[in-house]
Amino acid sequence: KRGRACCVELAGRSQGCAPLGFPALMTLHAAYDEQAAQTPSAPAVVCWQPSRPGISEGTRRICLTYADLCQRSRELAVGLAEFLPPLAPGERAQDRILAVQVPRTDADFVPIILAASRIGMPFVLLSTDLPDRSLERQRAELTFRVLRPRICVTHTVAGAAAVEGVLSAVAGGSCQIISLQNLLPGALSSSTANTQNLCTAQICEVM
Repeated sequence: KRGRACCVELAGRSQGCAPLGFPALMTLHAAYDEQAAQTPSAPAVVCWQPSRPGISEGTRRICLTYADLCQRSRELAVGLAEFLPPLAPGERAQDRILAVQVPRTDADFVPIILAASRIGMPFVLLSTDLPDRSLERQRAELTFRVLRPRICVTHTVAGAAAVEGVLSAVAGGSCQIISLQNLLPGALSSSTANTQNLCTAQICEVM
């Protein structure tokens, strides 16, 4: 996945034209930016996340509008760029892969994917919700052994520790591990957009 909107491109090929008015070839973040320009206040991502321990109980709803989503991804892209190491001899920019260990139910999941697209960095998703933790670790080890990501973004500090354990088992390559808190300390606020009476076609992602 090298920053291209694969679903848009493939759908355009299958129908013989580009869907939704987008060009057949468009970077992933450009497609979202285009939509944000058209409907900036429309809900793009809606999710429910646990409240912080000791502050409140239950879950809180987080809604990102298209404008919020694109701005968040730009901020994450700036943070990622600051952590990018210099190119090694013979290494190309597109050879530097980003590993993403962020749950698909997290509000920052889509923004971090768009951030990778903004800096032209291929990415690979690490499983975070498999019932079989042993299998989850095996898949992570295979990913690091074969693809050798240069940076891994994790959901929490605990997630970073788990990745460090995987890297020790692989015993090879260098990967910088960054938690989202360190990449972009600002926390997402609870939902402010009106998401009542929405149909799924009006929302980009519901998690």
